Amino acid sequence: MQIDGAAGSPGRIRRAAGLIALVLLTTGCVKADVRLTVRPDDQIDGTIVMAIDRGFAPPGGQAPDALLDQVTQRVFHGTATGSRQQPYADSRYVGRRVTIEGTSLLDFDRGTSDGGLKIVHQGSQFRLSGTVDTASLAAAAGASQTSSDRISRTFDVLIRVTFPGPVRQSNGTISGDSVTWRPKLGQQLALSAVADDSPRPPGWLVPTLLLAAAAALGGVIVWRVRAGRSGAASSPS
Repeated sequence: MQIDGAAGSPGRIRRAAGLIALVLLTTGCVKADVRLTVRPDDQIDGTIVMAIDRGFAPPGGQAPDALLDQVTQRVFHGTATGSRQQPYADSRYVGRRVTIEGTSLLDFDRGTSDGGLKIVHQGSQFRLSGTVDTASLAAAAGASQTSSDRISRTFDVLIRVTFPGPVRQSNGTISGDSVTWRPKLGQQLALSAVADDSPRPPGWLVPTLLLAAAAALGGVIVWRVRAGRSGAASSPS
């Protein structure tokens, strides 16, 4: 058996990636839930959950945190400045939850690494970009098509971002002011979205304003006509 030298050597890194991919393929349960809300004042709130199945048995003494770190690097790069981290647990998963409250977009973008989620305010729109890359996890283990299909069904990843105004375009699923992505294991997905920085006027508002303006104009015309008639009637012969 070949023993890799330096701790950061390419061989060790590849072997670690292989172990992580093998864990994913054998446990089949990884959860990543990212929910962010962009505020009109260029601040952001939200939660980021990264978790693994409770039945995960660390291979070769590898700590679960190492697996969580690897999944995090591929789904959500970096941690926003000023965020809070705490343990997370539900009936099926254990991991960590990061809470973001009132973080500026500038600090948020600084906290995410190259390729991580970025949101910038340009003109009257917010523009989102980023990459989710789990292709190396599936490739490292040399998974069969059957194994890949199984893990894809249990790899639960959701990224949802809500903006102050409607989402104009995105490669995710758009629902009003929100856009959602559900990346699959083995996929390299470039996230993109463009949204307004304020709500659009309600559909009824413009017609109502036009009717009100028309009514007001009509009232002025009627008043001037009546005033003119009254003036003519009171004039001496």
